[in-house]
Formats: sequence, C-alpha cells, structure tokens
Amino acid sequence: MDQVSPPATAAALREQLIQLRSQFEALADEARRHWAAEERRFTLIDQFIDPQLSLESLLKQLFDALERNRHAVLDLEREHCRLTNAIELAISTGTWDRQLRVADR
Repeated sequence: MDQVSPPATAAALREQLIQLRSQFEALADEARRHWAAEERRFTLIDQFIDPQLSLESLLKQLFDALERNRHAVLDLEREHCRLTNAIELAISTGTWDRQLRVADR
C-alpha cells in the first residue's frame, strides 16, 4: 500500500521556500548574465554592419565571388591535369631521357 507522508511542518515549508528562492535567484542571475552577453553581441554586430547596407546586394556580390573562385579552381584543375598528362607522356615515351641527355651535353 502507498504510504501517506505526514503533512509538512511550517519550519520544513519555510526551509523549502528558502531553497526554492535561492535556486530562483541563481537562475535569474544566470539569465541576466546571458542576456547581458547577448546585448553586447548585438551591440558589436550593430557596430560592424551598416543598417543601410543592402544585404541582398552583398549576398549577390558574395555569390559572384564564389562563382569566380569556382571557375578559377576548375581552370587550375584542368591545367594540373594537362601538365600531369604531358609529364606522364614524356616519361612513358622516353622523351624525358632524351631531354635529360640533351641538357647534359
């Protein structure tokens, strides 16, 4: 059977209220610190982002720069493959050895 606990005394209730108040104050202090940090973060963001700036325009510029970089990387990859293939061909056909012998003379 379930055992019924006796009613709490006034002193026990008072102690629980004191503990709860202490926990509440600790949580409130933590929340205040958190929101103060958020306010500082937003202040810093506001210092570095011009509210008149068109974010859509900035995003378009960013995507354009990324697209240019993508094309540059693709060009570099193609050039790398071309040079690698030329070196492999030169080595496999022996022209590499002939070029070295010519350079030694």
